[in-house]
Amino acid sequence: MPSGPGGKTTAASWATGGDENFTPGQVQGLTGVVSTAAGDNHVLALKSDGTVWAWGRNFSGQSGNNDEWKYDVYTPTQVPGLTGMVALAAGGESSVALKSDGTVWAWSKNASGQLGDGTTTNRLTPIQVPGLTGVVALASGPYYTLAVKLDGTVWTSSFYSFQGTVPGLAGVVALAAGASHSLALKSDGTVWAWGRNAYGQLGDGTTTNRYDSVVRVPGLSGVTSIAAGEFHSIAAGADGTVWAWGSNANGELGDGTTTAKLSPVRVVQGWTR
Repeated sequence: MPSGPGGKTTAASWATGGDENFTPGQVQGLTGVVSTAAGDNHVLALKSDGTVWAWGRNFSGQSGNNDEWKYDVYTPTQVPGLTGMVALAAGGESSVALKSDGTVWAWSKNASGQLGDGTTTNRLTPIQVPGLTGVVALASGPYYTLAVKLDGTVWTSSFYSFQGTVPGLAGVVALAAGASHSLALKSDGTVWAWGRNAYGQLGDGTTTNRYDSVVRVPGLSGVTSIAAGEFHSIAAGADGTVWAWGSNANGELGDGTTTAKLSPVRVVQGWTR
């Protein structure tokens, strides 16, 4: 996050749409921001006071202000009823927030049950996800939500795969959510994957979907961070090496080709933050 005058943290954004902005511009009236999350067409910001602010498309109630369809939100608006929040995730048209007490709060689109409340009813204001406590990290895809619990297990509200605890996973410290595939980083530096695999996004050398089991991504160790695009996956190691695999139609893997990779390929070495 960029720091403004007096050490205040500000937010910047740019996008394409009806009124395109091709260079970053400060989001006016929003300071004290510690993290952000972006869905398809909406943005969430977490402020240092634990409040959550939203703007952008409100077609499914992404702003959490008890309204949908009628209007989009063109300036940051506080999401009512949320205090003490420590992390955010946004996927597609859904929004999720993690509270300091380990509970998870969710709102907006729920057509696939991604909010985890046992229904497919959109929620126009935040609701607590029932039965989910002790959470330390979140990730969100367009149709599902992922959560890491204190014990290193993973919970999901996926419509295409597991419901509840993901079997065979322990010691997880981070998650990443693609369109229909998921990644988990373990404390031992290994990466595990499950879900759709049509483009090799699971990295196991095949295009076999893994909807009912998780697979270790071979050839990766010492990984410290992971990320997932729509149909591709990225991992970075402590030594600054970046690995990529999956769809590559637009050169998103960075290997100089547009050929999909079914296993991780090294694209950057010695990278530092």
